[in-house]
Amino acid sequence: MSLRSRLGQARIQRRIAAFMESCPEADSAPLLEWARRGEGYNRVFVREVERYSGKHVSLETYQRAERLLTQGEGDMTLIRIGNQLKAARPDLLYPYLHEIRFGIAKNRVKSSGVVFEGALTCTDLTDADLAVLYDGAHSLLTVAGFYDVHEYVRRHVEAAPIELQPAFPRIDELLALVGSEEADRGPRITTWSATPEDALFAFRTGCALRDPVTLTVLDDCVDIGHLTKQQTARAASVLWKAGNEDRAVVHARAVTGTGVLKRRARRIIDEHESFAYMADSWTPPPIRATPLHTPVPRSVLHVLHNSLPYRTTGAANRTQGLLSGLVKNGYSISAITPPGFPYDDVPPEKFDTITADHEIQGVSYHHLLNDGIVIPRFRLEAFLASYTIGIMEQAQRDSPALIHSASNAYNALAGTVAARKLGLPSIYEVRGLNEEGRRSRDERYTNTHQYVFAKHIETLAAHEADRVIAITEGLRDTLIERGVDAGKIEVVPNGVDTVRFGPLERDQALARQYGLEGKIVLGYIGSLNWYEGHDLLFEAVRRLKPRHPEMRLLIVGGGQEYEHLLRLRSELGIEDVVIMLGKVPFEQVEAHYSLIDIAPITRSSSPVTETTSPLKPFEAMAMEKTLLSSDVAVMKEFVNGENGLLYTKDDADSLESVLERLLLDPDLRDRLGRAGREWVIAKRDWTTLAAQVAAIYKELGAG
Repeated sequence: MSLRSRLGQARIQRRIAAFMESCPEADSAPLLEWARRGEGYNRVFVREVERYSGKHVSLETYQRAERLLTQGEGDMTLIRIGNQLKAARPDLLYPYLHEIRFGIAKNRVKSSGVVFEGALTCTDLTDADLAVLYDGAHSLLTVAGFYDVHEYVRRHVEAAPIELQPAFPRIDELLALVGSEEADRGPRITTWSATPEDALFAFRTGCALRDPVTLTVLDDCVDIGHLTKQQTARAASVLWKAGNEDRAVVHARAVTGTGVLKRRARRIIDEHESFAYMADSWTPPPIRATPLHTPVPRSVLHVLHNSLPYRTTGAANRTQGLLSGLVKNGYSISAITPPGFPYDDVPPEKFDTITADHEIQGVSYHHLLNDGIVIPRFRLEAFLASYTIGIMEQAQRDSPALIHSASNAYNALAGTVAARKLGLPSIYEVRGLNEEGRRSRDERYTNTHQYVFAKHIETLAAHEADRVIAITEGLRDTLIERGVDAGKIEVVPNGVDTVRFGPLERDQALARQYGLEGKIVLGYIGSLNWYEGHDLLFEAVRRLKPRHPEMRLLIVGGGQEYEHLLRLRSELGIEDVVIMLGKVPFEQVEAHYSLIDIAPITRSSSPVTETTSPLKPFEAMAMEKTLLSSDVAVMKEFVNGENGLLYTKDDADSLESVLERLLLDPDLRDRLGRAGREWVIAKRDWTTLAAQVAAIYKELGAG
């Protein structure tokens, strides 16, 4: 460093020290003007402020540093200075407030939870503006987190700035309204929000608590420009889900930037714009008079939503089972996935394992990698155009005689459009109706344009395909009710690979590892979704536990209900008998099935569970496990008392009774297990089901 540089640095050190040691009203403008001379000046300035603050750790020093470090690099420096102050004064709230403001500005949702966790333990609120806690809670926290902040403020309201104190007691009244189910709460929320300031606070609170009523009644009273980016995006999402689509789009268009919030907002806009497909009565183009290529007999291209090995869901396993069965029936089978798959399924650190083409048991899979860019289904126009081109290019290479698409309808429409342009017949295999699943979770969805549009697209896809395959009678009935020609729908149910899934001796090493030696094991292997009814199963286990100390429940799998079930297990006091493993590698599924004696399928009743069949029961039956299921419609289609038992759906008493019967009767368990395997070999092996599909292919000229 030159003499001149050293002298300049010493001079700025003295000036910073003088400011930091001066009276609170000292003018910071000369120092800030010096820092703005250039990047090098600013770097020296920031470094020297941090150096001084590290030597003189106190609230006063921090507050003066705060006046100097307000932008850019200064934000992170101030956080580091604040961390030093937290270490020295862990009871002091003030240094957390800048970090909360910074989290709002940068949308730091994940890290903000830790910041608030520390802030809410503080007992010294000197100079702290409690309103900042609400600002952060409105933008960054979960509903539970918001209530934690509110409870903290209630305990410390007397420490708030005097001008804000009168507002805090009124917040209790607001929360009582926002959190209630009262029919007249909309007008009462409007009354509470008498001033523009109150309306803005109430709207932000509605965003934080995801309350569509509050957002709907106050939307016209609030200037979107006064909301943070997080609040604007959340308002768009809440209003969209509530069916207030037009106002949701207004908020979505107001979300700025390029990050995750903008992408979510863009999805709302794109779905809304896709409604034009229904308004304009769009249909696929007419079929080409002669095929674009010479079709190869017994060659079929399958159009998928996802596939093994990147997705291991029931749908992906059905695909592989059915397609490998068709290969065994003498067909040349290839399959294609949408543009960008599987980049939305694979973590970035495993991107280098992705290949565009691979083969599993004779089935050729082709992935439209699209340079890692996933094309979402909305806007529908862009998705159809991109996927259709990919399908047609693959068809030109494979020369299939038929295009066979599987759920969802967006894939099916791309497949049908491609088939029409290629001059080929098309099949749509309906494995479920997503809109009915969503309606099962939220009845409000029924009254939205989103539901009407999704239902229209599913019905259109089935109507336009030359043939339709449904996986259950319930799905077939639903499609017929929607006006799809009954004559072109055939049921090809779910099945199982009875060679892969066969009886195994209990894996004693695993049994010892999990403490299952000598136990009667109830077992579930699969995704933990809201409709699986595991709350009911846990309750039945709680009741049976005192009478059956030899009983254990093994839960293998992850999903949206995993954390809830962990908490429920603790609340019910059954942690000693319920073993929750989370996900296990795909190749270890059979070994874990070997531990199970009774396989309960406890699905609750809903539109989706009454019409859509899981694969799990057939895997269990193939391995000679005793099947016990709720009597939802799709399970009553094949569980007959000889190959498994039923209990009354959503009835804990009935489940407890049938489970106890099985726990007490090993001969009954063995008899049901053997009969179950015999039944799936005869009725549900993938090779047998593939023969049904092959018969449809022949009818369409592809045999």
